[in-house]
Amino acid sequence: MRIKIVLAVCLALACAVLVVTMRPSATSASDPRVEKLHEHLVLLDGYLEHYANDRYNHYPTVAQVRKGGIPAPLWPANPWTGRPMAPGTGNGAFKYAVSATRLSCTLTAHYPGGTLRIHSSVPRTRKTQNDHRTIEGAELIQYFADQWARHHGGQAPTAEQMASDAAVGKQSGVSWWPHDPWTHQKMHQGTGWADFTYRVDADSGIFSIIVHFSRGGTRTLRGPFSKTLAAGVARPGDGRALSFVDKQVQMNILLLQGYLNTQAEKKGFVYPARSAVKKGGALVAPVWPVNPWTGGTMAPGASKGTYTYTVAADLSGYTLVGHLSKGSYKVAGGVPRWLKNERDASTKAGLALVQQYVEMWARAHAGAYPAVAGVASGGPVGLQPGVPISPQSPWAHAAMAQGQAKGDFAYSLTGAGSSYTLHAHLATGKDWVLSSSSD
Repeated sequence: MRIKIVLAVCLALACAVLVVTMRPSATSASDPRVEKLHEHLVLLDGYLEHYANDRYNHYPTVAQVRKGGIPAPLWPANPWTGRPMAPGTGNGAFKYAVSATRLSCTLTAHYPGGTLRIHSSVPRTRKTQNDHRTIEGAELIQYFADQWARHHGGQAPTAEQMASDAAVGKQSGVSWWPHDPWTHQKMHQGTGWADFTYRVDADSGIFSIIVHFSRGGTRTLRGPFSKTLAAGVARPGDGRALSFVDKQVQMNILLLQGYLNTQAEKKGFVYPARSAVKKGGALVAPVWPVNPWTGGTMAPGASKGTYTYTVAADLSGYTLVGHLSKGSYKVAGGVPRWLKNERDASTKAGLALVQQYVEMWARAHAGAYPAVAGVASGGPVGLQPGVPISPQSPWAHAAMAQGQAKGDFAYSLTGAGSSYTLHAHLATGKDWVLSSSSD
């Protein structure tokens, strides 16, 4: 009895963009060790993805990728030697290479007459998500720069003053500076992903904030608003030519969105209840925005300068609407697709471990599979000798259990106990299935 893990299923363990290539030899198809090497390489790539997911998509260094170097509950064995897989060029060995930015990597494994290769990189869905957050952060920085100009006779801040720990970031009313979604450090001047370039035109006094995107390209934001409107940068009739007060309402909405997203990220993307989003509520907000039309506290409502916050029943997403003098300004948030992909990948990897433990039990009990009730972290299967770790549900942050929630699994016996099926419940609403099979 052995586990037949389908290649497409194995590849799903990694949530990054994968490119898999194989250079076969004439004998590879008949050697089961090549199939086993492929499975082990995918398992190793899964460990790399988990490492990157916890470190803002930064993969480990070359020196770290070996047994004992990165977190790995079960380090794969070399099918030719039986010893732990290690860097090298011999059969069953691997080579790991990582880019200078550590945002992509390549694993290559060797077998007689051929190689297997997996290339991983940041998924485009995450780039799209983070580019949206980058522009939101840049718009808030634009607001802070304009606020500085209003308090200094219309004079735009200098490049030296445009930083979280410089004059613009330390001015009255600024207690929260936007964070780089890639590093979770405060956004700063530079040319990397989520960085910005800042310039002031000597003739007009208009400043430009040029933000850099992970997918390539830039976007330019200008100010102070009084000068850009006067210069026709935002023309009358243009949707961007909002009144100055309405622009403040927009910036207030972006500030509140920053508070919502920051708190949700710290709580597993569980967003605050509706009752929490107000001054003095449970939402952590160092400085609560002011309604620029009334001068009072910005509060829930439907009149200009107020906002409407709506959250999903399961607290997994929200919409926030700021009411302008004419119309409204809407932002939204929720569990991002890349996080769902990551957590589904973690769920699949956890189920693969559960399957290994079920097979370990069968080998120790003359081929008999465990009872349904025994397949649990605190049951006979989870407590048997040789089980180093209980796989965790990425949604509950506890041991995976049999159930119907995302990250849970179902185990059933078929054929009068001669075979079994495992189902993992994914965020997509579908199940990922593993089962026993005979040679």
